[in-house]
Amino acid sequence: MAHEVKVNARQLLTQTKGELSEQAQAQQQRVAEGLRSISDELSTMANSTEDGGVATDLVQQAVTPICHPQRPM
Repeated sequence: MAHEVKVNARQLLTQTKGELSEQAQAQQQRVAEGLRSISDELSTMANSTEDGGVATDLVQQAVTPICHPQRPM
């Protein structure tokens, strides 16, 4: 009986770890998609201004690592 309880507990632990890992991965993906979306919107706003300025430069610097992570800042 004790052996069966131990085996069931290990199976439950393994299953729980797997489910938590999947949930964390899904959340991470949703957050990344949200950040990319916000970055795209800010980039579009910054690029659509005619005279630019400090705010435009700051937005472009902020979104570059998100939109284009391979480019140096």
